[in-house]
Amino acid sequence: MVTDYLTKAGLIEPLQQLGFYIVHIEHASGDWTWVGHLVGNKAVQTVLTFGAEAAFGSIGQPDQRPLRMTVRDGRSWMVATDAAKLAKIVGRYTAKPDYLIVPAPRGASGGSHGCVR
Repeated sequence: MVTDYLTKAGLIEPLQQLGFYIVHIEHASGDWTWVGHLVGNKAVQTVLTFGAEAAFGSIGQPDQRPLRMTVRDGRSWMVATDAAKLAKIVGRYTAKPDYLIVPAPRGASGGSHGCVR
């Protein structure tokens, strides 16, 4: 189960101590995504995606930039961003966001969209 894996990886307890609401999505590919937000503050979000050969995501922190998580050579890595150093390069190397916002499907009913709760 997803929570068993996160517990073994040492991720569940720290996230629960921060007060994260937890839900996960199991994808048809066998990958799964764990989604959470700080209780009382939906702006502090965490999204972690796990697959057979990779894992990545971000872990929100109150009043700080999110931690970035990745798995390389079977080991988990967390990366903290230095906001002062980031401020020096934002705008110099990026002219627009490096992401796309997926539009809602037409006629979406607002259902669970395959979420396992």
